[in-house]
This record gives sequence, C-alpha cells and structure tokens, in this order.
Amino acid sequence: MAPVFRRSRRWAGDRSGAGAVEFALVAPFLLFLYIGAVDTTRAIVVSQKVQNATVSVNDLVTQASELTKDNVLKTFKAADAILATPNGSALQLRVTAVEINAAGSAKVAWSVSRGLERYTSGKPYTLPANLRNLRDYTLVVTDSLLDFSPLSEMVIRSKIPLSAQSQGRFRGRKAVACADCTK
Repeated sequence: MAPVFRRSRRWAGDRSGAGAVEFALVAPFLLFLYIGAVDTTRAIVVSQKVQNATVSVNDLVTQASELTKDNVLKTFKAADAILATPNGSALQLRVTAVEINAAGSAKVAWSVSRGLERYTSGKPYTLPANLRNLRDYTLVVTDSLLDFSPLSEMVIRSKIPLSAQSQGRFRGRKAVACADCTK
C-alpha cells in the first residue's frame, strides 16, 4: 500500500497538465456562449432589416398615385434588396388597404401578398386598439414574416419567426384604388 500512496502524492503535487484540464472543462461552455452571442446579434440585425423592409414597402405603396398588382409586387423586390438574406429566404409580405367608414368599422378594400394569406376584399378588418378612433380614413397595412435560421441549428432545431407591421395612409386626400388587387 505504501508505494501506491507515494505515487498518488507525487501525482497530486504535479501541476503540469492543470491548464489543459481546465481548458477542456471551460472551452465547450465558452464556445456555446460565443455561438449564442453571434446568433442573438444576427437575429437582432435581421429583425431590424425586416422592420425597415416592411416600412419601406408601406412607404412606397402610400406614395403611389396609381396602383396595380404588379406595382405592389415590385415594391416587394425593394424589400428583398433591403433584407439581402445570405441564405436567399424570401420575406413573406402582405399589403392591405383598409377602408374605415364614419362609424369606425373597417373593411378590406384590396390586398396583395407573397407568401402570406391574402385578405378578401369586403371582409371586416380588426383594427389595433391604437387606431380604433379613426373615421373616414383609408389605412395601408403592411405585414411581413421571415423564418430566421440560427447558426446553432444543431441546438435550436426550429426556425425563429421574425415579423413586422407598418401602417400608413395614402399621401393625398384620396385613397388610391388598385383595380386588379382584389382578384
């Protein structure tokens, strides 16, 4: 027994591999933390781009003096240019004109979409609480959705939905009709 204790005392006093052992214990945690920070930063940046693209589409549509379905779809290409996703995933968009009458009830005038469900013309539209006091008004609502893929797909298996909404009004006194947007 004595030789075993002597050897264990000698190994207990040997510190030559301590740094390697500590690194082996800490490195996976630091790597996980680093990848999480990179993914979080990417998600924040892409979320801001989604918001900017949504606002830009809404702004372009509300500036138009004439609208067709093709014109609205061309604004979606501007959103793709703003987003410029590295994996080429398309931003899902929907632009909807909402007419609000004197009583405050809202209905869909027309809707154009790519990837999202298009609203049916004439159907009621539920206004957000902060817009329920509007009367005799036409509102343009742009919704967007992007499925974000994190770098750490081995850990987070599902995509993260990033969405945005922008509301605006036509830049004149009258709403701009879109005859072929209701089909």
